[in-house]
Amino acid sequence: MKDQPVDKVQQVPAKRTSLLATREAARAKLRDAGVLANDLVLPADLVPATEEELEPLGTMPPGARPSEEIIAEDRGLYDRRSQSSSVR
Repeated sequence: MKDQPVDKVQQVPAKRTSLLATREAARAKLRDAGVLANDLVLPADLVPATEEELEPLGTMPPGARPSEEIIAEDRGLYDRRSQSSSVR
């Protein structure tokens, strides 16, 4: 078995090929409309945010509901089912 040759040719699944074609078609439409961004470059004088500037972005406002409660509400029935099955 160890001396058998390995087929190194990999076929791209049809679904993947379809996805790539769809993406390229969308890019072509955006390019033709003049709205495809090709020059995504950060400015040379960009200064990274400090820890103090970033802290408010990850902090809930005073009196806000706990994030765990908001997440549980977003997950809805799916989350409740997964919690009850893990308790068993």
